[in-house]
Amino acid sequence: MDRKPFLVALAELIAVYSSRLNLQHRRWLQMLLPTPGNILFTLLIVAAFFWVQSIGAFPNNAPRAFTSTGTIAYQGRLANASGSPVTGTYNMLFRLYNASSGGTPLWEEYWMGSNSVSVSNGLFNVMLGSLTAIPQSVITGNNTLWLGVTV
Repeated sequence: MDRKPFLVALAELIAVYSSRLNLQHRRWLQMLLPTPGNILFTLLIVAAFFWVQSIGAFPNNAPRAFTSTGTIAYQGRLANASGSPVTGTYNMLFRLYNASSGGTPLWEEYWMGSNSVSVSNGLFNVMLGSLTAIPQSVITGNNTLWLGVTV
């Protein structure tokens, strides 16, 4: 059996039955069928969308593997017992836990000596994991982590 492409078969079918259709049905049929210009325009737009997505303008929502640099940016506020912000350089110990109280730390990092934390008007910034890398398993293996800070 010889098969024809769909559009060729459709055109032949329309040619055979066009003489039987009255004028109103022909107009209705012409409105439903695309013109070559419409087909070309649609193909160009689809190709443009694929091209734009390939260069990264429209990121696809495929899941990406989690990658970590092993560091976490942290900013804190340090005050004395009366609540007044302090200024100076302080030794600090940072620990990550998987429980809000008790337990053993999953990771810890000491900021002391030449790596002491500089505090200005109570505010300080550290990049946790820059001295002791945070293992990937600590981050990905726990849904919730708590940070303990000792000054």
